[in-house]
Amino acid sequence: MIQVIISDFDGCILEEKGNHIDAMVSKTIIEMNKQIPVKIVTARATDKSMKEAKEMLLKAGLSHIPIFFRDMNVHDNSPSGLIAYKASMITSLSQEHIVPVIGIGDNETDDEAYHLTNVRHIIRIRWEESVHIPVQSHVINVEEDNLGEVWCEIKKYVEKMGDLHELRRA
Repeated sequence: MIQVIISDFDGCILEEKGNHIDAMVSKTIIEMNKQIPVKIVTARATDKSMKEAKEMLLKAGLSHIPIFFRDMNVHDNSPSGLIAYKASMITSLSQEHIVPVIGIGDNETDDEAYHLTNVRHIIRIRWEESVHIPVQSHVINVEEDNLGEVWCEIKKYVEKMGDLHELRRA
């Protein structure tokens, strides 16, 4: 089975410091999930932050999307700890005969985890101009409150890659 991995919650599904998931973001993820399974891997690790994430997913109609949280006893909050956590989660999903072909993230640790696990197509949601982005990552810039529009662009990219690699669900 082929899938899309979203390797972050804050900054990808949710605007930084946001408290709800935009309706257009939710709708787009639901539509994508009908074509190619979506999984969420997040570094959120406290009981409070995990509860908040689950509540936001529920309110947005996304509670059916699998979400995986970091265990702080295993992976710390350093950049190398975040990369190790995300890479190990992506690898474990791959061992379950699920091939993550498209990865979506908003920072360098996401890109690095995808590169370490041989994810073929990496989409970087870029909030700032000065952020380092590897050449092979597809960049979509966020501009004032347009995260919903960003997800429409992501969906088009995912559909294009799905068609190219015949990744769609039957």
